[in-house]
This record gives sequence, C-alpha cells and structure tokens, in this order.
Amino acid sequence: MLTLTNSGPQAATFTVVSNHYSTDPAKTFHVRPHGHATYSVDPLACGNGWYDLTVTISGDSSWSRRHVGHLEDGRNSVTG
Repeated sequence: MLTLTNSGPQAATFTVVSNHYSTDPAKTFHVRPHGHATYSVDPLACGNGWYDLTVTISGDSSWSRRHVGHLEDGRNSVTG
C-alpha cells in the first residue's frame, strides 16, 4: 500500500505506474489540499511477490518516487 499525501494548499494529481511485474494500467488519484489517497496492489497475485512502481505528480516533472522490492511470504520465490 502506498499513501499519497498532499500537504500543499492546492489539489494535486498523482499517477502510479507499474514498471514491471504487472499489466495493470496507470492509476490516477486527485487528492484535495491536505488530503491523502491510498494505492493498493497485491504483488503475490501478479508478480511472484515482486513490485516496481513509479509515482509522479502532475505539474512538477522534477518529482517522482520509485518503489521496488519483493514481498516475502515464506514460500519459495522466483527471482525477478
């Protein structure tokens, strides 16, 4: 889960894109000032536990965050 928080005084639009391991389309969140939204994905269901996501915000091309990793569940896994 990612919590997308807008601490600014104006509404913000976040976009979450899966770079690998999922075929889900990009998802956009319009977040009011001082508000938040939650993005949820289940990497065990679609990516053998792996995830690779990029979050951007409209209007600020210099800001992005990439979240990459593997969710362990105790079972044998596949190397991404």
